[in-house]
Amino acid sequence: MLFTIIAVLASGICVAIQAPLLAMVSRTTGLLAGVLLAVLGSSITLAVACVALRVPLVRVATGRTLLLALIAGALGAGVMVVLTIAVPRLGVLSTLILSIAAQLVAGCLLDRLGVFGLDVRLLEPQRIAGMLILVLGAFLVVR
Repeated sequence: MLFTIIAVLASGICVAIQAPLLAMVSRTTGLLAGVLLAVLGSSITLAVACVALRVPLVRVATGRTLLLALIAGALGAGVMVVLTIAVPRLGVLSTLILSIAAQLVAGCLLDRLGVFGLDVRLLEPQRIAGMLILVLGAFLVVR
């Protein structure tokens, strides 16, 4: 579990670095081309990892699996576009805290509803308090 926590924290740092990098790239390439190049970089990185780890590069996804993968990819592209637009306008801190606040509220609701095959997790008072504190923090930072 500790490794997972460290990995998630590291991924948060990566998002903080990725957003301004995308903003810089997009100034030269344009918004959609910049995000497309970033997605290409992600795809190449994953392909190299698959080869290095001997993971089959092609596993045919059909039906619901393919649809869910395409939706997840579209959501990821949309997130990158929005972050790329927001960072120069709001700054990295304001952009990320708004995004994180929204992620926590949505994540709490998804956990509570048990959607997408997740285990149902109750809305305990400390979770609600934590979300309220974060939302207040986001308000104070963006203000």
